[in-house]
Amino acid sequence: MEKCPYSPFLHIFCQFLVFTTLILPPSFPSSLRRLFFIPIAAITYHLAFRSSTGDVFTDFGVASGIISQGVVALDFVLLHDPRFELRQKKRRELAKGKDKGEQGDTLDGGPGKTLMERVAWAFSLLVNPRGYGWSNEPAPGILPPRPPANLTRPRFLINQLLKLLFLVSLEVAAYVLNDYNPTMRRNSVIWHSSWPLRAIAVLGACAAGYARINMCYCLSAIITVALGLSEPQGWPNLYGNIWDAWSVGMFWSRVWHQMLRRPLCSITNWILPPMKGQRNMVYDFLRLFVVFFVSGIIHGAGGYMTLDAFDFNFVLFFILQPPIIVLEKFALPLLFSDPKNPNTFERLFGIGFVLGWFTLTAPLFVDSMIRVGLFEDEKGTLGYLVVNYLLPRVGIELGRS
Repeated sequence: MEKCPYSPFLHIFCQFLVFTTLILPPSFPSSLRRLFFIPIAAITYHLAFRSSTGDVFTDFGVASGIISQGVVALDFVLLHDPRFELRQKKRRELAKGKDKGEQGDTLDGGPGKTLMERVAWAFSLLVNPRGYGWSNEPAPGILPPRPPANLTRPRFLINQLLKLLFLVSLEVAAYVLNDYNPTMRRNSVIWHSSWPLRAIAVLGACAAGYARINMCYCLSAIITVALGLSEPQGWPNLYGNIWDAWSVGMFWSRVWHQMLRRPLCSITNWILPPMKGQRNMVYDFLRLFVVFFVSGIIHGAGGYMTLDAFDFNFVLFFILQPPIIVLEKFALPLLFSDPKNPNTFERLFGIGFVLGWFTLTAPLFVDSMIRVGLFEDEKGTLGYLVVNYLLPRVGIELGRS
């Protein structure tokens, strides 16, 4: 079936519908509010599965955003009513660093609030998917810490500009790495490559994704803080410390971004509600499996706009993660002196194992992206522009062709 052109208007309108459900007055019934999900789901399906921007690289980024938005809508519109379930701490509490779950005065979208207050509340909720300063904030230690309360606005902006420079350099390095790697050519198959080339391919693909996602976050922080729309303390690091990636479980729960943590947990709780009383190891594993299975569905759907098909390799990659995480729970106490705080040698050993694990499993989805030329035709990327236009002007030639 021929796809129609991607419509930015429909994308924005879909976001507007989600926003509208959050600013409805408390008197508006939750049962009727759920009906908003029907047009949201219809627009999400149309944009992700029946439209295209005409560029494979742009398609992948746009589709990922569309599907993520749809999953958030599933959580905030269909499964839950945040107006009565989520609470936000006052700014004066956050300024004092009281963001670890202490009780205190809160803001909510419930009765007695004006429209403008509800608008501000809803905006804050949607731009804070990880739940910092909200009643659904994860336990301390899971998310990266907030910037210190004494961090000034100028110092924060300088730090972010330096980080942005590093991310641009990483994007350029990833582009060059992918450009020279023969396994990244269209219709190549990583599985047929040597182990070193496979590792380099996975590293290049993941480094590019890390840099691009982080650059968007960093630019948003710079703009909003520079304009006085937010405080530096509202912009913790998007990713955790790579030094904590000493196990696959730690990588997914502490190091990788937690942007979809809330909707993934909500969907899992709807499918398999938490057990009351004594914990059951088998049931906990099933819940962990559901979390990664749903994540695989989300990423597979996000790739549909680019691949013109639902690729179950995304699902397979994600459902391979729970078994290794469970095995780690048994193995780490035997291998590490302190499985919760390993020493330097143990951390290096664990990080090496994690890199090896992803070198083994990540080609499942990287191959799918290579097949459509996602790494061969990156003309819209910052790396392509820097390597092929900016650097040659100063006499530096890095491009392969």
